[in-house]
Amino acid sequence: SKLNLDKNLKIFIRLHPLCSKSEAIRKINKFRLKTSNYFLKFIFIENDKENISDSMINSEYCVFGESSYINIALNIGIKVIGIRTSFFYNPPLQIKYKKYKNLKIF
Repeated sequence: SKLNLDKNLKIFIRLHPLCSKSEAIRKINKFRLKTSNYFLKFIFIENDKENISDSMINSEYCVFGESSYINIALNIGIKVIGIRTSFFYNPPLQIKYKKYKNLKIF
C-alpha cells in the first residue's frame, strides 16, 4: 500500500536458498486475492543461473529482509526497500547508510 504499482510491473523474485518456491507461489496468490493485484507479473530468478550481485545490478529496486545485502546494494547505488523482520533489532545497516536517500524501511 505504500508503493504505487504500475500495471506493467514485473517483480523478479530471488528466493533465499532455504525458501520453497511452492510456498512463495502460495503467498503470492494469497497476496493477489487480498489486494486484487492480478496484473503484476512475478518472475523467479534461478539462483544457479544468476548470482546475487548480478541480480542487484539488474534491478531498479532491491527488497531485502534484515541482511547485509542492504549495505552492498546501497554501496553500488541501488534503491533499497528494507523489510523489518525482527521486532527487537533494526536492520543491520552500517552507520554510513542510515540516512541514505535510496533506502526505505517498512
